[in-house]
Amino acid sequence: EPKPINMELLIIDPLPFEILPAPFQPWIKDVSHRMQCPPDFVAVTGITLVASIIGTRCGIHPKQKDIWLCIPNLWGGVIGAPSTMKSPSINEGLKPLARLEIKAKEKFEEDKKRRMADLLEADAKKDLLKHEIKKAVKKDDGGKLAEAVKDKLINLEEPTETTLRRFK
Repeated sequence: EPKPINMELLIIDPLPFEILPAPFQPWIKDVSHRMQCPPDFVAVTGITLVASIIGTRCGIHPKQKDIWLCIPNLWGGVIGAPSTMKSPSINEGLKPLARLEIKAKEKFEEDKKRRMADLLEADAKKDLLKHEIKKAVKKDDGGKLAEAVKDKLINLEEPTETTLRRFK
């Protein structure tokens, strides 16, 4: 026989701002005041956002004399009744991420242009080295000159591939 679900919500204390990292406090207070939403919504979003950006670049060595490295993952969720400004406060908390994505896109476009120029330069160097090898083979000085040009060709570095840094 199914039992009835108790729909009584427990009363919880408001989020104490003192437990939040100091750099977050003014921002979370401002957003929650302007949006008239619980500060928990913005705090959870903001702190989870920063943790996701840090990602695997930060680890914890639980044992002092061991190589074991623990990469922490932070998960966050916002729970509230309908119309308590959950989605708008989450969107406000994600705005810094949008700015980072815009900057990453601009850097990617700049790097892409630089790579195109670097590719043209590398192609020009290859062409010059091809002509030098032809001259060296015609000279036929025991292969010393051709070997030197081959070494230059082998050590010629290709420009690195550009990648767009993603945050979402």
